Amino acid sequence: MATQPTKKKSSLETRLVNLKAGADKHFDNNTSITLKGTDYNLASVDAELDALIVPYTDLDGAKAKVKVEAAAVKAAEPQARQFADAMTAGVKAFFGPDDPAVEDFGIVRARPRTQLTSEQKLAKAAKAKHTRELRGTKTPKEKAALKSTAAVTVTATLAPSGGSPAPTAAGGSASGSTPTNVAPAPAPAGSTGSVVG
Repeated sequence: MATQPTKKKSSLETRLVNLKAGADKHFDNNTSITLKGTDYNLASVDAELDALIVPYTDLDGAKAKVKVEAAAVKAAEPQARQFADAMTAGVKAFFGPDDPAVEDFGIVRARPRTQLTSEQKLAKAAKAKHTRELRGTKTPKEKAALKSTAAVTVTATLAPSGGSPAPTAAGGSASGSTPTNVAPAPAPAGSTGSVVG
């Protein structure tokens, strides 16, 4: 039976399948071809190629089987999960969630919460308070009590419509005009203009 060549397989498997297809199409039992020093006819070529192709065919079948089995696992998962959850809950109820026996079923045993003594609670509260003081952390009530009590004074200064007044030079006027000459003050009475040596 002739085997049709295929392009869907890969590398060496494709070569082997295509060689067999070519031999089936062009050779017959009267054909003689020498390969590696040995004479082959169609029957011997087919037998050799079939033996070499079998491992690839088996692998392809295994891959297809894996796909089918994977689909079956996926379909069964919801029911399996429901049963596992139900049995887990049942085992915990039967033994108690903190019983060591539940670990034999692969269930994590519940660890009972340690009850603090009065002294331990006081020590824990004191430590937390001290930590807040070191960090400067305040409670919402303490934050609400922090309000500014500083007196605030606001002073308004009106500037002339023409802009800020120009700086006044010494002996000058604000308008920027040339200073007026001022007469010297009179000399004190009894003084003379000459210097007595």
